[in-house]
Amino acid sequence: MVLVLLGFIVGKSYPSVAGAVAMYLPTFGYFTVTMLPLAGIGLLRALWLPLLDVSPSLLGLGDVVFVPFILLVNHLGYRGYLIFIENLSWELMAVGVFIFFLGVLTWLYGKFKGYEIVDFWIYRVSRHPQYLGLLIWSYGLTLLMMFMPQFSGVWFLKLLPGPSLPWLIYALTLVAIALNEESRMAKKYSDRFMEYRGLVSFMLPLPKAIPKIITFPMKALLKKSLPENKKEIAYSISIYAVILISLSFFS
Repeated sequence: MVLVLLGFIVGKSYPSVAGAVAMYLPTFGYFTVTMLPLAGIGLLRALWLPLLDVSPSLLGLGDVVFVPFILLVNHLGYRGYLIFIENLSWELMAVGVFIFFLGVLTWLYGKFKGYEIVDFWIYRVSRHPQYLGLLIWSYGLTLLMMFMPQFSGVWFLKLLPGPSLPWLIYALTLVAIALNEESRMAKKYSDRFMEYRGLVSFMLPLPKAIPKIITFPMKALLKKSLPENKKEIAYSISIYAVILISLSFFS
């Protein structure tokens, strides 16, 4: 969290991204604990000790993020849902990696060609494909981890809490970083960037009704569809964190 805050203070994305990844990194400990050569990586979960000291159940205070997945499984009516979860998890991870590297490639090519605003290839579909790729990849990994004990057969893994709260914090941090980048772009390129922002989805292309529902709390509190400075970004992300954690707690 120190790195996340430092990134916002100095106006750089890299420390914040590093902090968000570090918060989510202990998830790998759930997998490597079953692999003798890599079992030491399980010590990464020590980063979560402040939460575990209070209560292990705190790691599950982001369970609301699994609602889309639960609705999908119920809608499709899969009986062999464990196999479905495993396949879907790997597919999400593969798609996330592909989107991430395509975003990196597009951005590097754009900068090499001297584009001030990269607005071609995948940036015609998403304004932040790299963060979108990281979110999709990590969501797939989290789903796989949640049901890993059933696959691994290791009894003590069933006692480990699922890391939905770290993923939620990780996701909100990436969204905050993306919003902060847009704030700087809007100040630097003004109408040119605003025109681009009006044509392309923030991250994931969705039906118009869904973004309206998602941004309703922000519009109600800030009287605008997107925050325009660091204070508004921090305020907005905090509100969404409270809403999502509360829904997880009372569900």
